[in-house]
Amino acid sequence: MKYNRQEEFALLKGYKEAQQKQDIHALVSFKTYKAVSREIDKALVGKTFDGITIKGKKTHFIDRVIGEYQESDYKQSGKRQGVKISDVVDCLQGTIKSSRSNSDGSVSITYKSDKCKVTVNPNTGMLIQTNPSTRR
Repeated sequence: MKYNRQEEFALLKGYKEAQQKQDIHALVSFKTYKAVSREIDKALVGKTFDGITIKGKKTHFIDRVIGEYQESDYKQSGKRQGVKISDVVDCLQGTIKSSRSNSDGSVSITYKSDKCKVTVNPNTGMLIQTNPSTRR
């Protein structure tokens, strides 16, 4: 898989790291992780927002979309709720944004809406992360 299906191998590696760091719920399967990745690709990759063409996503972005518990679950202290892909799309179409230069010399832009925040690298077109704006 490492050499013949490199994209799937990268997803598997990201899934394993997310499970180890407990960034996603322990019962989330790799099948679900891949399905969310495909859904992100379908909804966001190749689309242009604010002059930035989205070319891909980091596995960390997938982790943040899935979250540690679902919206319908009760709020859990110290746990991060996932973010709906439709909320990410709406956020990227908004106008509230801020940019920053990172310590490694890269630049990131954070888009903000009432539902979530989304961070994008404008130079690479990579989705970096997303977070709910408020814990519901």
